[in-house]
Amino acid sequence: MIFKIKRLKSRICIIHQIPKKFFNNLESARRFDDNLFPDWFNVFDRTALRAKFETVYNKYKAIQTPRNRLRIIEAFTNNNKIFELCSNSPDTEPVKIKSLPKRIQKPLRILFEHLYDESIHHPGFLELVGNDTIRKAMLRFQDDNGYSIICPFCGLETFLILDGQQQPSLDHWLPKAVFPQSAVNFNNLVPMGNACNAAPAKGVKPVIYADNTNNRTAAYYPYREHAGVDMRFTFINEPAASNINKNDWRFQIMPADAADTDIFNSWLSIFNIQKRYDGFFEYLFDGSRWERHYRKYLEDNEIPPADNIAGLKESFRKWKNNFNAYAQPGALLYVHFIDYLINRASDGFLYGIGRFINNNFQMPAV
Repeated sequence: MIFKIKRLKSRICIIHQIPKKFFNNLESARRFDDNLFPDWFNVFDRTALRAKFETVYNKYKAIQTPRNRLRIIEAFTNNNKIFELCSNSPDTEPVKIKSLPKRIQKPLRILFEHLYDESIHHPGFLELVGNDTIRKAMLRFQDDNGYSIICPFCGLETFLILDGQQQPSLDHWLPKAVFPQSAVNFNNLVPMGNACNAAPAKGVKPVIYADNTNNRTAAYYPYREHAGVDMRFTFINEPAASNINKNDWRFQIMPADAADTDIFNSWLSIFNIQKRYDGFFEYLFDGSRWERHYRKYLEDNEIPPADNIAGLKESFRKWKNNFNAYAQPGALLYVHFIDYLINRASDGFLYGIGRFINNNFQMPAV
């Protein structure tokens, strides 16, 4: 919601053609054969994939009630309309795996887990797609979006794809634990930072439902157009410079366009944004940590401390310009605090800051 995000692009996305053709032809098929699959499916001939599809086929054909069979097809068709589900379209009903006939639930889970965990990494398949990989696709995602080292969902954590360390997550926007049929649909796969991907942020939240309910709601969808957000830091009660408590300040986050209110609220909830952002400022103010950061900035750049309020504000402007919201975790929030110091802080508060840095700091004459 902070940034507009371009889709993850990869030739690996053709993996989704396999279950798509299979489920489109499953009801009318009279036997399990190659007509259920794309022509290139033979790259998996020496793998367990065909057997897993055959198990689903046999379980499906054993179901006598036409409505129950149709429900399985609906589950695949509807659960892959990611944008419509997130938009709360009344014409597209989500179908949870637990609502399907019990005998087919486990085979479906096993099939789609295998497609995602094994098939997309199979050497024969990788050769077919020109040796593209998830890692290469995520690097392109970084380049296409320009958020080279921060998570585009929160701005608080690094997003570096490096050998020798845990990689950023490739999240299933509709969690595969609830909607396994969308596990290899690249419209449902979104790179994000690991803290955003894990609980108590997104985790395995079924994002199209209101918190802890089965009530559908309009949900934030990363690849949807939006106007972004506005942010503002404010002191409710301006404290002593070196003694800032939680009840002294407020950090407000608002949709830049009121038309985005529903998806904005969904983004806040999915990623636990308000609590995490408040936690960031609590970290800055604990033990006057932000003041030490400012002093370090002055020392590293050999900048003399200001001796009056006008000079202090000019120093803050330079400090603010030193932050890169697209490359420094937390910078997006930090600059709003500095903006307060420059434009809305009282002279008395600034005097307290100035005295902390420079014993010769002077108040302006009255």
